Amino acid sequence: MQHSPRGLPSPRRMCARDLTLRASYWSILDWTKELDLSQCPPSYKENATRENHLLTISDNFRCQYTNIYPDRKPLLLCPLNECGVMKFVSTTLQPTLLPYSELYGWKGCASFVADCLSLEPLKSSIDLPTYLFSPTWVLRSRRGTCLDFSTLLCSLLLGAGYNAYCVNGYAVKEMCLLNQSMQDCPILVTEITPPKEEKGYSVRPPRELRSSFERRQEQKKQEEVHAAMLEEQHEARRLQEESERPPPDNLLGLRVHCWVLVLAGSRDVPDNFFIDPLTGKSYSTADEHFLGIESIWNQHNYWVNMQDCRYGCKNMVYNLGDTVLWESMLYGSATQMLMLNTKTEPEVAGIDDDEDEAEEPKVFEMPQSWVSTITISKPDMETRYPGGRKVTQYRKAKLERFAPHLLPDGLVTRLTTYKDLECTQTSVMKEWFQNRHDHLEERELRQTDNVTLERFRPGHSFCLKSHRYVTMTPETEREMEFCGRVRADGLVRRAEQSGEMTETFEDRDDFLYHRHVVFGRRVTIIEPGETLSHGNRPIQKVIERFHRNRCRPASEDVAERVFLVAGERIEVTYHLEDERIIPAWRNFIKLPEAADTKSAHTFTPSMVTSYQADGLEGGPGLSRRHLVGDLGVETRQRRHSLEGGREAKMRGWRSNLEDGQEAEMRQQRHHPEDGRGVGMRQQGRHLEDDVGAEMKQGCHQEDGPEATQTPKTAQERGLENDQTVPPRRPAKSAGPPRMNVAAAGGDATGDAASSGHKAADRVLGSLGTGALNCGASVEVEPFEKPPKNLYLFEMLVALMKEEEKVIVGIKGSEEEVRTILSSRQQEERGIELHISIYDTARNAKVRLHRENMEPLAAEERERQKEKELDILAPLLAQLGDPETLRRQTAVQLRLDCLASLKQRLIQNANFIQARFEKETQELQLKQQWYQQNQLTMTKEDEDHYLKYCSEAMFRIHVFKLRLSRHKDTAPQKYLALDEKLRRDPRLAPHLL
Repeated sequence: MQHSPRGLPSPRRMCARDLTLRASYWSILDWTKELDLSQCPPSYKENATRENHLLTISDNFRCQYTNIYPDRKPLLLCPLNECGVMKFVSTTLQPTLLPYSELYGWKGCASFVADCLSLEPLKSSIDLPTYLFSPTWVLRSRRGTCLDFSTLLCSLLLGAGYNAYCVNGYAVKEMCLLNQSMQDCPILVTEITPPKEEKGYSVRPPRELRSSFERRQEQKKQEEVHAAMLEEQHEARRLQEESERPPPDNLLGLRVHCWVLVLAGSRDVPDNFFIDPLTGKSYSTADEHFLGIESIWNQHNYWVNMQDCRYGCKNMVYNLGDTVLWESMLYGSATQMLMLNTKTEPEVAGIDDDEDEAEEPKVFEMPQSWVSTITISKPDMETRYPGGRKVTQYRKAKLERFAPHLLPDGLVTRLTTYKDLECTQTSVMKEWFQNRHDHLEERELRQTDNVTLERFRPGHSFCLKSHRYVTMTPETEREMEFCGRVRADGLVRRAEQSGEMTETFEDRDDFLYHRHVVFGRRVTIIEPGETLSHGNRPIQKVIERFHRNRCRPASEDVAERVFLVAGERIEVTYHLEDERIIPAWRNFIKLPEAADTKSAHTFTPSMVTSYQADGLEGGPGLSRRHLVGDLGVETRQRRHSLEGGREAKMRGWRSNLEDGQEAEMRQQRHHPEDGRGVGMRQQGRHLEDDVGAEMKQGCHQEDGPEATQTPKTAQERGLENDQTVPPRRPAKSAGPPRMNVAAAGGDATGDAASSGHKAADRVLGSLGTGALNCGASVEVEPFEKPPKNLYLFEMLVALMKEEEKVIVGIKGSEEEVRTILSSRQQEERGIELHISIYDTARNAKVRLHRENMEPLAAEERERQKEKELDILAPLLAQLGDPETLRRQTAVQLRLDCLASLKQRLIQNANFIQARFEKETQELQLKQQWYQQNQLTMTKEDEDHYLKYCSEAMFRIHVFKLRLSRHKDTAPQKYLALDEKLRRDPRLAPHLL
């Protein structure tokens, strides 16, 4: 033994040895009365010779330890088992690998032990227990001390291949008493995973065009605010911790505890760590909850700690082969292996051969465990908790866990959080379910606002994923999430509020992703004798948004549709092209309900208000570059791109305008009294009116030669043009839009530029404020043809049909919500759990069916067995299965059976004889062939011949033996059948 370590707790001398172990055993029989000693194996009730020898060694070791270290506590060496027999602690470990995948890892083993057992506190917090029960009895009783917990967990870990040890030491009060009321619930603690660093090249972010000084000043202010906030949080946390801090423990460092140590190396364990068997949590070997270690042991040896534990376990070294740090009780193969592992390669290589050849002294090996093999049945594995339930109190939270199928509603976990430490004011209640037919998986109830959130696993009848609601009453605030990939309409979310409903879609063929519905107040008139019925709410407004369809130009691809049902209007907004700031749009006034939607005479151009950046050609919208940079330049340039007569007319109009201006200026010089610029302005206005009239007339002439023949009304002329010329499909323009601004007077230099900017400002102002009259069409390109009335009419009719479909879909959504709520209420009233058909213990239908089928199956087996063994069955079947037999019939049956057997025996003998003669004849022919071709045969042919002769001789020998055996056994079979027939109860009365 080594010198006494410093820093270990040195309380008053243990007085447990003053009491006998037998008296301690009888004092604990109050919770072991259900133990039947007659069912215990002999190893539980008595010790073998090697075990008695081990007890002698341990007693000698204890005496030396007590004499050398009188200030240290006694060691835990040989406590009593459940039968009152002293057993060494190492022999109580029974390494076992159970056939459950959950118990293959240390986390599963620790969690199972912590869940399936309930803690039995030690009689004295500072004294070692005098009893240690077997793991089999602990599993049967479902309770035990910390020493029982550690023994069972260490046995499972050793069986799973871990290098595990039981540890006897000291810990804090909360760990010894399993008090987790000041710890946060592990379900509420969310682990923050750091973001993964992307390897490889990355795109450099664009340079931020911002003052670095301002950025530094702003960052400095943010850091100051953040530091002040952190300081306030730390101060509040410190005050809260001080208020919640428990009173100091008078027995700090003296409370006995037992846990498990797992050393690195086996099962790819990188570092040493502790496992608290009471909670199943892992801790670092330097954790402050563990205050000291007295001894450790496994199934091979027992080690006493010789290190300083003044500062807990943080500086301890777990090199069990170092005899200075750890004193072992047995010097055997286990200790030698640990010492060899600690030696370096040069030290091992320097050992002399003479020492290797020297005979090693005989050492005492640890006896085998006296505990029976640990077994856990499948029902016990499913039940898991003592009595099927377990309650754990955490800081401001209570966790309740239940075994599957224990409660009728399928509840397996309930977590209740509170606002105060006394756990009197409930904040949130979360429940987890399993095996429910309605696929309900989780439910969360917030007491503050009475909001319930339900989550479902995949497979719900309505593809429901989650449901947040306040009440189950329809038309109230709620939010539903669906599995969009399973639903045909692609619905993923539906949110309802008072008077509104919002639906979100994904992966739809029509690119719809958003729908917002505004409902009006329902006006219900109840006639006498009628009952109140909840019909569909009136719809006032519907907004639909669509994703971009790249297969269509932006001017045709709808981005948003607004159906103003109450206002009898429809608004359509198209997608915005790249580098554009204004999208195209159209506003329609719906046709009267009494009008014939198939006739275009009810449609007028005043029912449409539209804006197209490039006319109906579907070109891109206005861009910032065109409106800001190129507006003045394009206004000062001539329109060289005009075709034919239109360009000539424009040049003629400009020359006439210039001639008129020069004439007026000359007249003004000669007659100044007429007024400065009056004539010029009047002439300019007249010329401008003429130019506009000619342009309009030219546009009508391009539409058709008949447009200038007979004057017609605007409506008739527009309808006639729409019927004769089919509407053109909008096409994307080749170039950017050009704004043509007409100005009266001046040239194409400064006046034209200034007037162009003013015209652009007027266009943008009118578009921005929306102050457009009904029937107006704002276009950037004035020479593009306006949309045909028939084209607009057909678009309006299609939109009205879409509106009807949308309204039908909205009504279907309301009906679906009511159906889901009704179904959920029925499911909650009659909860059903899904039980496997192979679980006959719980599935009543399958169990009853099996119980009903077992007698029938047994009868069928007996009947089949009788048919297989009844040799008279074929002959009786020929006679019609008579119930009674006459003497003549019985004698004839006997003779027929004997004749049938005799014939079969003769056939078998003939068959064997024929095979024997055939093989003999083939061998003779092969021998003759060999005699004839012996001189010309090759080595390979000769080998084939010898191989064939060997196989043929073997077959001939087998047939000869079979024939001889058949001749010997045939008379015996004949006599045995005759004897059996004479004893048959159906023939025996007639054959006497």
